[in-house]
Amino acid sequence: MDNAIGTILVPVDGSEHASAAARYGERLARAAGARMELLHVFEDTPGMLMQRMGYTGGQAVEDRLSMEEFDRMRRESAQRAFEHTRAVLGGGVDVVDRILSGDPADAVSHYARGVDSPVIVMGRRGAGEIWELLVGSVTEGVIHSTEYPVTVVTQGVEPQPDAGGGAVLIVPVDDSERSLLAAGYANTVAKATGAVVHLLHVFPSSPREIYAGGGGNVGELQGADTFSEESFRDVARVSAKEAFARARKQFDPDVVAVEEIERPGKPARAIINHARANPGSEVIMARHGHGRIREFLLGSISQRVLHAAHCPVTVVH
Repeated sequence: MDNAIGTILVPVDGSEHASAAARYGERLARAAGARMELLHVFEDTPGMLMQRMGYTGGQAVEDRLSMEEFDRMRRESAQRAFEHTRAVLGGGVDVVDRILSGDPADAVSHYARGVDSPVIVMGRRGAGEIWELLVGSVTEGVIHSTEYPVTVVTQGVEPQPDAGGGAVLIVPVDDSERSLLAAGYANTVAKATGAVVHLLHVFPSSPREIYAGGGGNVGELQGADTFSEESFRDVARVSAKEAFARARKQFDPDVVAVEEIERPGKPARAIINHARANPGSEVIMARHGHGRIREFLLGSISQRVLHAAHCPVTVVH
């Protein structure tokens, strides 16, 4: 399975974390032979701008500010953002500036539908701190409203997608169809960049983790004790074998090097720990799984990984 990368979309606002996303986007665009667009989103009206900035009395401001003055503010804001971003780019990639209007998450998601094979690249300052402000409000909104891959880049931690090998793409896999979509996208990135792919299968350390993680009742938890350690390990091995076999079909074996990694325990923790053990790595994962095992493995795990990972994380829909 191959997902072409046609256009890299990078929302920019003049901040350093947006610049980090732009640097990553430029390297990926160069490696994939894609074009790149910088997007600056500005509100539709002065009142909406004031409200988003947390000011009251937005209508009063709107009444006193002419649309001509507001348009000038929009152009100047965009110019500052584009100039700041272009100053950190290395060149060699076709880059276009676009000014969008409206709610940032909605505007970016809507615009992506009209371009060729988009990948959206967004930046954030760091794991944990001010997460709700930066990722919860805009990046998380884009992830939830678009059907295209979204890569979140942490400021100060930028791998080299076009380094000609050495980078590691970590792809969590289970028995869901969505994890195959993540594998397919990883195949595209690996072919372009020469990265090695680690298929990562995480399985609970014990059957009790499945029931406890899925809200099982007391009877189910007691029933979990009927599994012997050996029989449960057999289930884990079979699950991993099947997940790896299905995921490998998404890769071009003559071009992409693929390794299989099995880890017990909590999925998000295992994914993050594996990324930390492989400096310069990236995570490419599906947004959702379905069913109790899939939900345990990948259901809401993407948000937890985004929150805690210090490497780029791509969420594939």
